[in-house]
Formats: sequence, C-alpha cells, structure tokens
Amino acid sequence: VSTVVAVSLTRTITSAINELYIGARHVSQGNFSYRTPVHGHTQLTELSRSFNSMTTSIERLVEDSKERQKLESELAIANEMQRQLFPKQRPQLPGLDTLGVCKAAKVVSGDFYDYVDIDEHHVAIAFGDVAGKGISSALVMASAHSTIRTLLGHLRGADDLATAVVEIVAETNRQLFAGTAPELFTTLFFGVYNNLSGELVYVNAGHLPPLLIRDGQRIPLEVTGMVIGAFPGVKYESRSIRLWMSLISRYLT
Repeated sequence: VSTVVAVSLTRTITSAINELYIGARHVSQGNFSYRTPVHGHTQLTELSRSFNSMTTSIERLVEDSKERQKLESELAIANEMQRQLFPKQRPQLPGLDTLGVCKAAKVVSGDFYDYVDIDEHHVAIAFGDVAGKGISSALVMASAHSTIRTLLGHLRGADDLATAVVEIVAETNRQLFAGTAPELFTTLFFGVYNNLSGELVYVNAGHLPPLLIRDGQRIPLEVTGMVIGAFPGVKYESRSIRLWMSLISRYLT
C-alpha cells in the first residue's frame, strides 16, 4: 500500500512539475496564451493557478504595450500633420513683422494660429483654441483652420472690410456647429490688417483679449462675440484699431 501511494504521489508531483516546465517553455518563447492544466486542490494545483494568472497578466500587459505603441505612432503622425497646418511663410508687407509660436501642452492640441496675404496691402490674421486636449480637439482645429482658409476669398475686393470679417466668423461658426460636438467649441480671434492705413479690423469670438503694447501701455482687444461652434445663429460685431499712424495722419488729427 505504501509503495502504491508513494508511486501515485510521485507521479502526481512529477506530472504537475512537468506541466509547469512545459508552460515555462511556452512563455519563454513568447506564447503568453498557454495555460497549464489544473487538477485537484493540492499546493501544486494552486501553483498552477498562480502560473496561469501570471501568464494572463503578462498577456494583458503585452497587448496594452502594443496598443500604447500604436497610439504613440498615431499621435506622432497627427502631430506632424498639425505642424503642417501652421503657416510656412510670413506676410510680405512693408513695415510689418510677424512671428508665430505654438507650444502645445500635449503631443497634439487644439491651439492654432495663421496669417495669410490677401493682396499687396492686406493680411489676414487668425488664432484660437479648441476646448479640451488631444486628437478630438486637433481634428476640430484642423476643421476650423480649413474653413477659415476657404472663406478668405470673401476678403478680396470687399467693399466693406468690417462686414466681410464678421461674415467669415459667422460662417465658420455655422459650419463648426453643424459638424462638431457643441462641447468642442472654439475661441477665435480673426482680423485683417491694412498696411496703408495701419488699421486692424477684427472679431474676437470668446478668445482671451490680445494685448496691443503702445507707449508702455497695454490695450486689450475686447471680446466682440461668443465662442464659435457652440451655438447657431450667433451675432458677431467687428472692431477696428489703428496699430500705427503716419506723420501726415498725426498732423491731420
């Protein structure tokens, strides 16, 4: 009886150890889906259960690592695409010097700026921020950027520049509201600078007031309307401010 019990016990132990050995071989080869058979309720059985639990955790970590690498790769592509949206050249107007810098809090964001030559005397300037962070905000930013660029044709030959600026902001608001979620609203400052008169005509749709520094004083460019993309049919107003005055203009005034 003792011999039978001893042989039976030995076979049980060696069989369990052999199964754990086989499982370890599978794991060493990268097969984390392998599970060792579980029989009975001995300490070796608990060891097999712990082994299976360990391989399950490792398999989950490997999948999470792959997903994270895939996400990082997609974010890198999105970041490069976002960088391509920023202007490559500065406006070529005499007496005007521009510099745009964007430092995003994350890899991609909803911050943007743009400036485009309209004709030999006018340049359009836009900058803003989409609510939130990440890919969703970056997509809305790209949509706002492309919409504004498309509508710039309204400025060429416009009889009333102030009206044209308001119409561009209002139409951008309508398109963003129709195509994006309201919680992804956008603040926008959009203006047109006239190099002949030194005047800036602008609409500030909910953006933090930009500051005009003149003679050591800070002059805020006030908000003239709601953010865009949150509500339909919002009414916007334009403002104008003289950034510089020629000697003749100063003498006449």
